[in-house]
Amino acid sequence: MAFPIKVMACSCKIIDGFMLELPESPDINQIGVNWVKLTELKDIALYSNIKEHIINYTNNKINIELL
Repeated sequence: MAFPIKVMACSCKIIDGFMLELPESPDINQIGVNWVKLTELKDIALYSNIKEHIINYTNNKINIELL
């Protein structure tokens, strides 16, 4: 049985002094939260693999359509 993969992406900026951490109730399969520079995006494992969608969004500011 295949399980659907849920992905949430948002446009945001880092606030000076903000410390990134897992939420109080993370998803059961969530293993971490990281800020990644767009220039380093190609070098990380990202599941679902939406790297090209993220790069396209940052270049064109269009919605990311995912099914």
